[in-house]
Amino acid sequence: MGDIFGEIDAGVTSVNKVIIGPKEKCFFKPTLAADGKPYTYSLHKTGRIKGGTYPMGSVSYHTKYIEIPRSKYAKKVHLTALGIKVLTVVVLPMLLYMGLELNNQPVLLLMLFGSGVLTGFVLVYGLYWKSKVKPIFRHARTFPEVQKYLKKGYATGPHAMITSTPVGLVYHLVRWVF
Repeated sequence: MGDIFGEIDAGVTSVNKVIIGPKEKCFFKPTLAADGKPYTYSLHKTGRIKGGTYPMGSVSYHTKYIEIPRSKYAKKVHLTALGIKVLTVVVLPMLLYMGLELNNQPVLLLMLFGSGVLTGFVLVYGLYWKSKVKPIFRHARTFPEVQKYLKKGYATGPHAMITSTPVGLVYHLVRWVF
């Protein structure tokens, strides 16, 4: 089967000493076998908050890592999408800024950043549409085991700091863009 990344082999592969064959499907592109490295989705559940004020207090939490089956092809598409996002959100505005003389013009700087985000969005979702691979950010949350832990009160992210401080807002905004 040819696609934008070439030929796809749906044979049996060994990943982390677990045999994954054509029976297990890629969650991000169900027409392919899960022959690549699984995507690791992290969830946490906050326990007790002990101690005094910051930085003397401590938060106990439990982290759960869930491996979502993924094909080599889907991993290539996801890495390509990440590269496009980094180029359009970070590198493109920097190059445009260096090429233009925008001394003390914050509105133009925001417009450059916005244009980078918009360009990245269009390119990445065009890639996902063309390759028929589902994006990680929106689709990984619908994995049945992830849903099971979300119903038990777990929150997304590897650490309790992500959901209990303003850092969490920044984390989720960056995660949304990337």
